[in-house]
Amino acid sequence: MATNLHDHAYRGTLTEELLQRFLAGADPSFINSIGGEKKLTPLAAACLRGHLDVVRLLLENRADANAVSSRERPPLFYVTSRTTNNRLDIARALLNAGADVDKRFPKDENATALMNALTEVRDKDLVHELVDHGASLSAKNDGGQSVRDLAKEVGMDQELLTKQERNATRGAVIDLIVALVMFVIAYVNSGLIKDVAFGTISKLYEVSGAKGKNLVQPEPELISVEDFKNSLGDYVRDTGLEKFFARDDPFIQTLAVKAAALRADQTTPLSKPENIKRLVTLSLYHPVIFCDDSGSMSLDNRFAKQRALVGRMARIATKIVPDDCGVDLRFINARVMEQNLSMDGLDRILARTQPRGGTRIGSTLRRDILVPLVYSKIDAGSQFKRPLLVCAITDGDPSSEPVTAFKDVIVECRRRLVAEGYEPTSVMFCISQIGNDQKAAAFLSGLRDDEEIRDVLYCTAERLDGAFDEMRANEGRLEEWLLKVLTKPIMERYEE
Repeated sequence: MATNLHDHAYRGTLTEELLQRFLAGADPSFINSIGGEKKLTPLAAACLRGHLDVVRLLLENRADANAVSSRERPPLFYVTSRTTNNRLDIARALLNAGADVDKRFPKDENATALMNALTEVRDKDLVHELVDHGASLSAKNDGGQSVRDLAKEVGMDQELLTKQERNATRGAVIDLIVALVMFVIAYVNSGLIKDVAFGTISKLYEVSGAKGKNLVQPEPELISVEDFKNSLGDYVRDTGLEKFFARDDPFIQTLAVKAAALRADQTTPLSKPENIKRLVTLSLYHPVIFCDDSGSMSLDNRFAKQRALVGRMARIATKIVPDDCGVDLRFINARVMEQNLSMDGLDRILARTQPRGGTRIGSTLRRDILVPLVYSKIDAGSQFKRPLLVCAITDGDPSSEPVTAFKDVIVECRRRLVAEGYEPTSVMFCISQIGNDQKAAAFLSGLRDDEEIRDVLYCTAERLDGAFDEMRANEGRLEEWLLKVLTKPIMERYEE
């Protein structure tokens, strides 16, 4: 139960009466302070959870639309990368209240809200709103990619057109060209070129967007084996995973050596610093891919697309781990209990598996994954070697079991881990939808909004097959996206 301003904002239970009670006698800056369970400002907390009424209430009471939370993140960061409910309306409310549309996120590749909207949520309406509020199209992130570069990469370059341009008909081509020329002239004459120079200085010296603020220290780039080894050690310590890895663990040493070698390989997009960071974090976890082989997976080529996606997931997850560490594979119906599979071994099993049966996703999760890989070890007084990441894929809502079975199994796992002295995040879960079944979408939406399991379960926002169809012609781009899908449940919880 919420007892403070920040948690009430996060849970959506903040009312005018409660707010005035919290603000009475407090310092005027209190409304913009960082606090609560999530260590966010009240406004950021309300934005993160999509509580539009609370956002409006806070803004009406002079909450600063640019006040940053931990990791130098303003409310617009959460709206453009985390929020799933009321995203557009909340962004509009923040922008109308003076949110800096081009405020940088220095701890997140120096990105902007528009960059996030393109790469994290790929929300066309949100992109349009930011563009219409004057978001810079020439701003670049720490990787040297501009907004236009990112838009082209995700196939959304046409969404960067102005509102007038978007509404233009084919018969208005000449008018459109004139409008573009006038826009360029206005841009040069308005002095906005100074903003480009300032953005460059910000990138070079990691200066925050507001005047008078302290310098933000850049995160050092990892290059050498020792760099990666130290970074891994820090992550293990900060996330409470010392139960699994000692500082001089040979597994950590192997990851460091392979990560440094991959960093030097310029032939793959996975060698980018931000991707290396994700890959190294992912490699600490033992991946279990939990596939849907129910009868409905035979529709719309879903099972074939799942097979193609899962193969790529396996290749990414085993990129820098020791050779004897592979991926475990499980199905909702078929009794497959294979461990440490390579991409080829996994594909051979998928090739001979036929979709049939229902969707007892919760019951099978417990029986075929948690009992053998977690509970049996705990009951025997031993421990599992690496923390687990269970990646479930489904095209429907549960059948032949209670609709709450999947959640109930996760709650039980969390409880048992804590009782045995493990961090609850020692077993993380990710669930993704394939296909366009509305009941499946509603099932995932319910899980996504469930506070009881939010720290250990991540629900992807977009359908896997839809993204696959869109990106399959660009293997590098597809790999980067899948890496983000695999690491979101781990990295978001760690950062928060």
